[in-house]
Amino acid sequence: MRYAIIFIFLLLSNTQTFCYNSPDKEYIQIIISDNNKILESKIREYVENNKKSLIYDIKVETLPDNSYNNDYSGSLEFIDNKLLSPPKIILYFNNNNSYPEGIYGFNKKLQPNIKVIQYILQILDLEESIAKKFILNVSGIDSHPPVIDIYTENNLPIIIIQGNINLEKVLTILTIPLETSKSENFYFILHIFKHTIYLNENQIILRYIVLIAIISLFFSIKRRYIKFHLKHNKKYLISIIFKLLAVFIFYFIATLVIEFIIDNSSKNLIIYKYSRSLFLIKNMILMFIYGISFHIIKDTSFSKSPHFYGLISLLLSVASAIYLSTIYLPLGFYQIWPIVVTMLFILIPDKSIKSLLLLLAPIVTILLIMQNLSYSNNFINLFINNRHQGNILLTVIAAPYLFLQDSYNRFANRRHNKLIYKKDIITSIILLTAIITYILIIREIIQNNI
Repeated sequence: MRYAIIFIFLLLSNTQTFCYNSPDKEYIQIIISDNNKILESKIREYVENNKKSLIYDIKVETLPDNSYNNDYSGSLEFIDNKLLSPPKIILYFNNNNSYPEGIYGFNKKLQPNIKVIQYILQILDLEESIAKKFILNVSGIDSHPPVIDIYTENNLPIIIIQGNINLEKVLTILTIPLETSKSENFYFILHIFKHTIYLNENQIILRYIVLIAIISLFFSIKRRYIKFHLKHNKKYLISIIFKLLAVFIFYFIATLVIEFIIDNSSKNLIIYKYSRSLFLIKNMILMFIYGISFHIIKDTSFSKSPHFYGLISLLLSVASAIYLSTIYLPLGFYQIWPIVVTMLFILIPDKSIKSLLLLLAPIVTILLIMQNLSYSNNFINLFINNRHQGNILLTVIAAPYLFLQDSYNRFANRRHNKLIYKKDIITSIILLTAIITYILIIREIIQNNI
């Protein structure tokens, strides 16, 4: 009887189930939505054929999640009742075609492990496309399958495989060792000059420490300079708040002009087809109104000191970096360039070099925005025709550059002890003519494409 029981136990232990496990292995959880039996059988077959090369236990669960109706009650029940211990990683196969094909799972609260993601993106040749849109995904600007939030709220890292991704390539993740740590669940991916760069949490923190050290060193070296110019211009500090409010209002007016162009075109999708042109028009309108308001109108309530506006530009750049970091920590990186350029602008007295630095200051921001206007409709709506949040964000980003421009104008004309209003009038007229011409060209293109 005893041997019969042992025999039955051994027989049961070798019985094939849809849970490939052994007591000494960590496990990877695979979840299939919408009760997709065809996909389930493919995964079962792959696991069976590669059983000897598997590094981890594989647990597969087919859930009744209805991704088409955003009904994820199956996942909620699975987490509450069936998931006894956290897996190494969760691979969730989603069939909802309302989201573009690709890899999802980048949430600013919790992200899949950097080594796992790097491996999957490399074998699927998705590094460049994901890196370019990474900032949109983690910041919440771009939408993602809502099931991500269900798992990340329970501190479960998840990778969503969306669409007809090469299944065998994805499943090779099951056969490689993944030495992971919690510190690698927060990272940043960016694409620079055809290179994809992965920054983990320690590298992000290190860069912020270096940035803080540089800013602290600058303020330490220029302490007397800063104290002198802020003290002698303190009565103008209230005008800075007024100018910031004015920049937001000017962007609001520019948004109304963009809305007018969109409403008077016969194509509703003009905003997505000509997003870069519309964004350029919006900023040209801002520059025109700003020039008319603060360069032409003679007003003694504004400081004539170039040093004062240079310092304000630097302080606003730092404040902008802090604000962007509160949205998502690595976003503050994009203000490193304007901060460094503004420091050099303040330190270097040569007019020609200041002119060059003035041109270089907005380059990174412009390239970043122009790039993302190609990838996300949500990003387009936010930066082009969003009257409130989008214009607040644009004000935060553009204000440091506008004040740097004010500093340069006052520096260039400091010997006259006044602004050269005639030159400003000519510049504003040229800019207005360019805006009108650009709008007419866009309208003509639209009409010809109907």
